[in-house]
Amino acid sequence: MTPQIGCVMRCIPDENMIPTKITYELSENQVVAKWNKNIVTFALLKGTQDIPDQHEIAIGMRLVMQTWQDEIPINLVNVKSTQNPDITFEWVDGNADPVIKGNTGIMGYSMMPDGTDSPIHIKLNDLLNWSFSGTNFQWNPLNTMQHESGHSLGLPHDPNPSAIMYFMYNGKLMLDATDKAAIQNLYGKRTWATGAYIRITNAISGWKNRLK
Repeated sequence: MTPQIGCVMRCIPDENMIPTKITYELSENQVVAKWNKNIVTFALLKGTQDIPDQHEIAIGMRLVMQTWQDEIPINLVNVKSTQNPDITFEWVDGNADPVIKGNTGIMGYSMMPDGTDSPIHIKLNDLLNWSFSGTNFQWNPLNTMQHESGHSLGLPHDPNPSAIMYFMYNGKLMLDATDKAAIQNLYGKRTWATGAYIRITNAISGWKNRLK
């Protein structure tokens, strides 16, 4: 069974053309499931032309996936693109992409698990202006990758405005309590030694902020 498209991230500028109203849409036929294995691999296929240092995008991708892994008892492992990754991240030419079709109102889209462990592809629209600062009509790739990777792990949208999985772009970089509860409801909760969880999550937050 082919995974369904998980969400499309649309930019809806307000009357002053400030890009703050960004919504996600789910397919009406969405099948929500989860990965059925203990190791899920991921890889970056192509970064954005707006951030010349591909290494920075790769770091951001690993931080995003580590953020989810800290909450659940499965391992999300970065591999080479030639190693048949389960989840891929790729910035695409929005004019050529069959889903985006030149629409600069679509930031990107993802698939969701279908229960068969089929590969999932996260696509981001390189017609838009991306920057880790996320200012002056630029979009922070960390927020978008975190949201779309949540769909790639099986999460639907969350009505909480502070959640990464909220249906509108909110610029958040770290998971809210509802994001954590949702992912743990699917996969269970990772067990940590006293104090280790706080140290690791603080370190990840620091790294994400340093990319700005």
